[in-house]
Amino acid sequence: MSNTPKRITLSVITPVLNAADTIKQTLNSLEALPGDQIEHIIVDGGSTDGTRALLDTYADIIVIDQTGSGISEALNLGIEAASGMYIVALNADDYFLPAIQQVIAHLARHDNKVFYTDICQHDPLTRRTMTRSANLENMPKFMSLYHPGLFVPRLIYQQLGGYLPDYKLAMDSEWVHRCMAAGVAFQHLPICTSFMRLRGKSHLNTFAAKREFERSVINHGLAHPVAARWYRIRQTLFHLLFKNDWFQQLWLTLRR
Repeated sequence: MSNTPKRITLSVITPVLNAADTIKQTLNSLEALPGDQIEHIIVDGGSTDGTRALLDTYADIIVIDQTGSGISEALNLGIEAASGMYIVALNADDYFLPAIQQVIAHLARHDNKVFYTDICQHDPLTRRTMTRSANLENMPKFMSLYHPGLFVPRLIYQQLGGYLPDYKLAMDSEWVHRCMAAGVAFQHLPICTSFMRLRGKSHLNTFAAKREFERSVINHGLAHPVAARWYRIRQTLFHLLFKNDWFQQLWLTLRR
């Protein structure tokens, strides 16, 4: 029998705080994946709703206790503990779709660029689901690459660092902006790999998130401050309009 350690292709990091109602679906979406290539690291910020008891029923996950940690700090702890070639963050109320297996097979053959995929976004309030097509060129204007569809070589995290704690809501955008400014190679895989529920912290605090996004765009030199401010105002207006049923219907019709 060979003593050669297995090579983990993908480390999945899930920050969690009181997600007993949804995290089981997150965990179950990994069960069909190749166990010798995947590790799941969960950073629990001090759940009190039964989440931890549920996690204890799963043998093949790594749980890190970090009471009181923010999202950036939790992600950074997971990155430090990860051993995979690639790392992806999967929220505790999101889950992988079957197409993730195609991505894992692809990642096993690469290790030098960031891959990003499309995601399915679901709004529990309106019960509408739409596919969000990722587009790196849009990142100076608005959020287009989302955590559950962002597959990052561990080496790039080691080179550029993790998530900045002073970004409470747009930490993933800032990290992508940092990569863009550093000339990191990106590649789009046009498949939908994750189901992402809205009404999370950044969605519920969208105006503050957009201000952080604007600050990041300016700090990394991806747009002139006047243009960055205009992008924020335009996205804020779009967000306000999208709360209306008639505008949602019109927008979805035009996208078809």
